[in-house]
Amino acid sequence: MKYIGQRIKELRKANLLTQQELADGIVTRGYISQIEKYSIRPSYDILEKLAKRLNCKVEDFFEEPTNEDLILVNWKKDIHNAEEKVESGKIEQAEKIIDKLTYDKTTEDEDNYDYGLLLWIKGTISDKKRNWKEAEDYFKRSIKIFSNGDHVKEHIRSLDSLANVYLKLEQTRTALNMLNEAYNLLLSHQIGGLLKISLLVSLGITHGKLGEYHSSIRILKEALQINQATHTNFKSGHIFMTLGICHRRLQEWKDSEKSYQLALKFFDIFEDISNKAGTYTNLGVLYRYLNEYDKSIEHLLNAVDLFKKIDQIEKILNVKFELAYSLFLNNELEETVTYCKQILTENHTLSKGKALLLLGDVEAKRKNHSAALAHYKAAEILFKDSDSIDYLHKALSKIADIYYILEDYEKAAHYYNQIKLFHDEHY
Repeated sequence: MKYIGQRIKELRKANLLTQQELADGIVTRGYISQIEKYSIRPSYDILEKLAKRLNCKVEDFFEEPTNEDLILVNWKKDIHNAEEKVESGKIEQAEKIIDKLTYDKTTEDEDNYDYGLLLWIKGTISDKKRNWKEAEDYFKRSIKIFSNGDHVKEHIRSLDSLANVYLKLEQTRTALNMLNEAYNLLLSHQIGGLLKISLLVSLGITHGKLGEYHSSIRILKEALQINQATHTNFKSGHIFMTLGICHRRLQEWKDSEKSYQLALKFFDIFEDISNKAGTYTNLGVLYRYLNEYDKSIEHLLNAVDLFKKIDQIEKILNVKFELAYSLFLNNELEETVTYCKQILTENHTLSKGKALLLLGDVEAKRKNHSAALAHYKAAEILFKDSDSIDYLHKALSKIADIYYILEDYEKAAHYYNQIKLFHDEHY
C-alpha cells in the first residue's frame, strides 16, 4: 500500500483525468485527494472501481511508481519521518523506515540536505547499536554536507552526535574539540532551545570526564535553567546523573544523592531502563563511600536486574563487580566469591582481571596468602594483555605486599621496584 496514492495519481494523469473526473460516480474529489496524499487507504471495492475508470488492473496500483520526481518526494518524506522518530527517541521505528527506503540516492552532493539527514539518522542508529566506528563515519559525512550549506542547526547536531561517539571511544579531548566548535557556531548564530541544552549536557559530561567537576556543574546548571525557563525536561535525567557523579567526586555526598534520586525520577518517567540501571549503580557506589553497605547492595542488585532486561553484558559485569566489592566490604565473603566466579565465566578480560583481584583480596582476608598470590598473578597477566594501566599497578602492589607478608623479601623488593619503574613510566 506504500505507493498506492502515488500510483493512482500517475495513472490518473496518464489518462488525462482530473481528480473530479476520476471521482465522479465513485467517491468525492476530496476523497481522491486524500488517497493521493496518503491520508486514507481506500477499500478494495473502491480500488476496483477506480481501476475500471483508469483502464487498468487493481494490481497496477501496487506497482512501484515510475515517476522519478514523485519517488524523490517520497524518499525525502520518509527521511524526515525517520528524523522525527530519532528526535523522539524511537530509534527502532526510524530504522524500520530507513530499511524500507527504495530510492537509490547515494551521491553526496554538497547541497544534498536530505542525504545529510539520512547519514545523521544512520549514524544515530549505529550509535544505538554500539557500532561506534560506523557511527563515526556516518556523522563525519553528514558534517561534511551540512558544513557546506546554510544548515547550522543540523551541523551543530551532527557535531554533538560525533562528540558523544568520541566520548564512548574514550577520546575525550577530541570530543571536547568537536563540542567547542559546535558551541561557537551556536553562539555566533544565537541558537537556543533544545539544541543548546543538548550541547550543554554533552559539554558538562565531557568536562566531568576530564576531572573539571566545578566547570561541569556550572554548565549543567545552565542547561537546567533553560529547561526551567522553557518548561521542558529535556535530558533532565542525564543532567542530574552527571551532577550526581560530579558532586560525588567532590565529596558533596548529599548533593550527589539528591541528584541521583532526581535522575532516577526522570529516567523512570521516560522508561529509560539503561540509564535508570546506571543511576542505581552510581547510587550503589555512593552508598559504599558512605559505608552504608546494605543500601549499596540493594541498589546494585536493582541495577543488575535492570541491565539483564536489556541484555547489556558489559554493564552487567561491571555492576556485578561493584556488587561483589560492596559485599566484600560488608564481610559477606561467600557471596563475594559467588559473583566473582560468575564474572569469570564471561569472555571479558578487564572484568575477569578485576574479579581475580577481588578474589585475591578475599583469600588475603582469610589469611590464605598463597591462594591470594595466585589470584593476583592471574590478574596481572590479564591486565597486561588488556593494557589496563591502573589495574596493573594495583595488581603489582598487591603481589609485592603478599610477598612481604610471606617474608619473601627478595621477591617483594623486586615487585616494589617494578612498581616504582611502572609509576615513573606511566604517571
